[in-house]
Amino acid sequence: MKADADAMILRKTDLGWRYEMEKVDKPIRLIFAGDLCPDARNQELSSDHYKSFYQPFHDILHDKDYSVVNLECPLTNHPAPLAKVGPVLQAERRMIDLIKTGGFDAVCLANNHIMDQGAGGLEDTLTVCKESMISTVGAESDYNRARQILVKNINDVRIAFYNVCEQEFSISGLDRPGANPFDPVDCFHDIRKALQEVDLVIVIYHGGIEQANLPGPGLVKVFHYFAELGAAAVIGHHSHYPGGFELYRGVPLFYSLGNFILDRQDQKRDWY
Repeated sequence: MKADADAMILRKTDLGWRYEMEKVDKPIRLIFAGDLCPDARNQELSSDHYKSFYQPFHDILHDKDYSVVNLECPLTNHPAPLAKVGPVLQAERRMIDLIKTGGFDAVCLANNHIMDQGAGGLEDTLTVCKESMISTVGAESDYNRARQILVKNINDVRIAFYNVCEQEFSISGLDRPGANPFDPVDCFHDIRKALQEVDLVIVIYHGGIEQANLPGPGLVKVFHYFAELGAAAVIGHHSHYPGGFELYRGVPLFYSLGNFILDRQDQKRDWY
């Protein structure tokens, strides 16, 4: 988006926060991408191929102020597969270069696969992201750390990114590493507290029905709840399919961004 461009401006009214179209000199350009799991055929690529891999949207990914992607698997060279129902995912640590080449500033870790390789897999992921100067949000060494927001000052606006997921195999505990689980009471306190310290809160939620193009009533209720708490936007992923968009009380709700990079040769068209 260039200077003097049409942008959605968030304003506080008597009815709550509302978005209005207006010409602005310096809009904040945020990019959110869905599920990224750089395993399978992606690991056959060399780092020399990463830039060409992102064509033709490489320039779009880099024309932004801040970008976030959901990292759907741990990055570790020491697999320790978790006994669980469903796929157990993992990619090598070197695949952080695929994320860096995409220009991403942060990765979401609150999802149902981040603990697929146990505590060591999460620790390796946090370490390689830190070494690569990529911020993380949504998973840590215990519950209190996992629920911490990520705050960034972008064009003189303090924006908080708050990442939660449905409660599955990956969730953290008071003395257990893992992802930040969705708890309506804790979310209420976390978001309200964040709004006292920042200008905007963006909620990134991992949940819903897999391979569904539209959200179920339960997911709609949860997203509406986030908007009512004061979130400026709610971003969803997990279904692996594009999942619908809504403006609720002026707040944009993206129920599922679908997959960003997740290579499975036996899936339907909507998977890609």
